[in-house]
Amino acid sequence: ARVYKTAHRSLTGSNNPPLTSKWSGALTHFYSVTPPPAAEDLLISELHYHPSDPSPGELSTDPTFKSSDFEFIEVLNFSQKTLNLSGLTITGEVRFSFLENDNKNLNPGERVLLVRNAKAFAARYGPNISIGGVYSGKLSNSGGRLEIVDQSGKLILELNYQDDWIPVTDGRGFSLVAKKLTPQGEMDGAEYWGASLNIHGSPGVPDNHLETNYSVVINEALTHTDLPTKDTVELFNEGDEPVDLSGWFLTDNRNNPGKFRIPVGTLIKPHEFVLFDEDDFMSHPDSSRAFSLSSFGEEIYLFSANAAGSLTGYMHGFEFGAAENGVSFGRWVTSDGEEHFTAQLALTFSEANSGPRVGPIVISEIMHTPPDNLGADATDMEFIELQNNSDEWVPLFDVSHPENTWRLRSGIQYDFPPNTRLDAGVRILIVGFDPVNQPQVLSRFREHYQIENVTSIYGPYSGKLNNSGDGIVLKKPDAPQTAPDQNLGKVPYVTVDVVYYGVGTPWPESVVGSSESIQRIDLGQFGSEPANWLSAAPTPSMRNYKGNMYFTEIKMVGDAVVLTIELSEGKDCILQYSDEIGNGEWISLKIMNGTDTPSEFKVTDDSNQGINNRFYRLLQKP
Repeated sequence: ARVYKTAHRSLTGSNNPPLTSKWSGALTHFYSVTPPPAAEDLLISELHYHPSDPSPGELSTDPTFKSSDFEFIEVLNFSQKTLNLSGLTITGEVRFSFLENDNKNLNPGERVLLVRNAKAFAARYGPNISIGGVYSGKLSNSGGRLEIVDQSGKLILELNYQDDWIPVTDGRGFSLVAKKLTPQGEMDGAEYWGASLNIHGSPGVPDNHLETNYSVVINEALTHTDLPTKDTVELFNEGDEPVDLSGWFLTDNRNNPGKFRIPVGTLIKPHEFVLFDEDDFMSHPDSSRAFSLSSFGEEIYLFSANAAGSLTGYMHGFEFGAAENGVSFGRWVTSDGEEHFTAQLALTFSEANSGPRVGPIVISEIMHTPPDNLGADATDMEFIELQNNSDEWVPLFDVSHPENTWRLRSGIQYDFPPNTRLDAGVRILIVGFDPVNQPQVLSRFREHYQIENVTSIYGPYSGKLNNSGDGIVLKKPDAPQTAPDQNLGKVPYVTVDVVYYGVGTPWPESVVGSSESIQRIDLGQFGSEPANWLSAAPTPSMRNYKGNMYFTEIKMVGDAVVLTIELSEGKDCILQYSDEIGNGEWISLKIMNGTDTPSEFKVTDDSNQGINNRFYRLLQKP
């Protein structure tokens, strides 16, 4: 395009005569008579953000190749119409304008492939895969943001990927693949993504991962044993189809998957268990691949593999901490669908897990966001409340080694002083200021929350409680290691209670910007269960507010689930269940009408046969 202007003069520079023309120089711009694609039309369907290192054969093509040269981004048209991509640009970690793409139309179901290095891509995938172009920049190995915007800069879709979503996609050779063809805005989280079925991904074509749904999980692990008891790992098939585990791997190092190879012919039937113990793990003749599980804590992972020993993209596992002798870790799924690997009440190999071991000291209340109107010293009003939920006093130190005391870790760090004890039912507070050397702050804190002098307050902890979510882990010392253990004198610290809190659904929503704390409803239930917390006016050193309706007990009786619910006077509620968090339908199980006094209801749900996980919630009746 050119601009017509009667008085326009183009100057050619000093000592040169001006050129007079009614037309400007050529202007290049993008024009379209069709609207740009909408968010529901396009999907980043595959992302190879951290490829594996180049092979010797690939380096023979070009010795300067690096792993990042094999990156690619795949964009899918999953609408029912042909899309014109001409005015679109990918920004964020990388940059690419579709004006540079020779074929600017994308048919329904068609994919366009963008790469970082065309020569490297051809060396790995062959010359016959069509690419749409080469982007500038580099995908971050630790996670990042990608955006697709139209010619006006309007955001069409965005993806914030994380390297911990699917660990085998982080340098292990597998790409990140969308598990469902759904709008990008609904795919913000690991549950919507999987690893490619094949190593190096499936650029430009559908990935068969969408047809693969492995259902075998690491369900329980015994990690601290003395002979004749042995370290043991339990696998569970939570699906409805048998799974052939022949040639799969178990390892205590996810970066070294090929340690213990499961024997050929190992078939795990639906809803059944398979056990492997230390004799299996130590049986490999190569000592570098033999392993036992550390009582101080490490990790255990399961990897799928084919007959040739090549990984096929599925993995499942956990990190775990120190364990008391004979206490196992077990998989526990909270109401938000999150998996946890937590110490169990009892050892239950080849049976359903017994449930989390909680207490006797528990984290009962957290004030992580004091109101802004408290001024610059608002952080001094943060607190963590601990309560002894048992009938006996508990020493917060190892009585045989009093110098080894209990501690708080994760978002904040605090070590209790020697000889601290907590009597039955008593609550204490841990704060971020020094109660001894900052008496004025202590006085202000007690006055603000109306705390009597009889309540003990400890501090200062280092760090700060994160307003947007954090972890608080209460640990106790186990006995120091003795000879001939190679860790002679080392003290393992065992988790007593843990809370990884969040802000907003499924955690209490009313905390941010208010003066409320989050309070544990049932002190005997798992600490990181969001349904077991509510927000209310702070009650440090006092009994927590329990709300108008809450579960007091959920347990299995035979094959049925029995739920005990308490309602405040005059309150009505609806009990609902869902078998899938996020996309599942909530189905009403029972309507309960309150009375003039607090009421207790027992509800039996016997419709859960064949269901692996079921989630329950209470809604106030309109």
